[in-house]
Amino acid sequence: MEPYEKRKPYSSISSRLKTRRGLILGYALGERLIDIHLNARWKQNGVTVAGGNGKGAGINQLSMPSGLYVDDEQTIYVADRENHRIVEWKSGATSGRVVAGGNGMGSNANQLYQPFDVIVDKESDSLIICDQGNKRVVRWPRRNGISGETIISNIFCRGLTMHDDGSLYVIDNENSEVRRYRRGESQGTVVAGGHGSGHDPNQLFGPQYIVVDKDHAVYVSEHGQSRVTKWVEGVEGRIIVAGGNGKGPQLMRMVYNEGILVDQLGTVYVADLGNGRIMRWTKGATEGSIVVGGNGNGQASNQLNMPYDKNLKKNYTTMATNDGEQETVQQLIEKLLDEEEKTQQVIKQLDDEIKNIKRESEEIQLIEETKHRDEIEKMKHEAHDMQQIEQAIH
Repeated sequence: MEPYEKRKPYSSISSRLKTRRGLILGYALGERLIDIHLNARWKQNGVTVAGGNGKGAGINQLSMPSGLYVDDEQTIYVADRENHRIVEWKSGATSGRVVAGGNGMGSNANQLYQPFDVIVDKESDSLIICDQGNKRVVRWPRRNGISGETIISNIFCRGLTMHDDGSLYVIDNENSEVRRYRRGESQGTVVAGGHGSGHDPNQLFGPQYIVVDKDHAVYVSEHGQSRVTKWVEGVEGRIIVAGGNGKGPQLMRMVYNEGILVDQLGTVYVADLGNGRIMRWTKGATEGSIVVGGNGNGQASNQLNMPYDKNLKKNYTTMATNDGEQETVQQLIEKLLDEEEKTQQVIKQLDDEIKNIKRESEEIQLIEETKHRDEIEKMKHEAHDMQQIEQAIH
């Protein structure tokens, strides 16, 4: 394994992607810090830009995507986890192109195993991939690459990002820590957590995604704690900047948050997985506000379904959701109508069966009653006959 070399900053996303002006939403949220006006208005109805053709391994499909990167040409790179590949989606394309992996699950140089996140290194024109299942970070040529090179080994990578100075930051989920790898380093330095999984001020619990600001402060989305914490360089312990009030739908709470993004003002944007929404937490706020979603988990154009990652580009927004069964709105409507028709048919069948059962029950009851009357009449006749016999004897 070679020491890590200088790389450029990245962005990331996840499953079905929807565009909204200026924002990318999904598992991970991460990119360069960009100014966002507090009164910025976000479009509430998204358009699918990747996937949307059901869960599968087709070139126009995704299966449990978790991380993404959007480059300056608005090309999207998706960590297509269950298909063990990285897929490139050009702007406006109806299908993608496999640019890394795609050779089945495995640990060979030309394979990936449940890749969780991906970024682009412009300097070397390569992808840096969080190859989670193989516990490694891989560098893969972006254009016509047939295999990758392991640059970090023995790390259960859950998310990664990069500072403008080329330092690579990687979450080691297994050890509940974030490590920074400067150019030429092979071991890295712990910059957040590193004291085991837990709830103490110097611990992380279920770290998923990270963002690093210009001052090297590390923001960590803690899935297990439903909060985002900030770790300042040279300062022991963390600062809670979003959530941290338990799980719930209230504005002061989140449910299993995933991707995050931080702007130049320190405003934190969070993919609130369980509540199907993207939250914005201004600096020092005790509760957040809903930016996108908040209409329940679902597949309608104004809904998110388990949002994981989001990414921000100037004048461009992509929202990614990870539902494993994404379809277009048109397909969804057709499916719902079809399901409704089938449901009505089942209800009618059940109603007919109930009527038949009721009718059969009435017939059985009538037969029993008739049989009972016949037996009574028979007994009466027998008693009458006995009485006549007795009278004849006497």
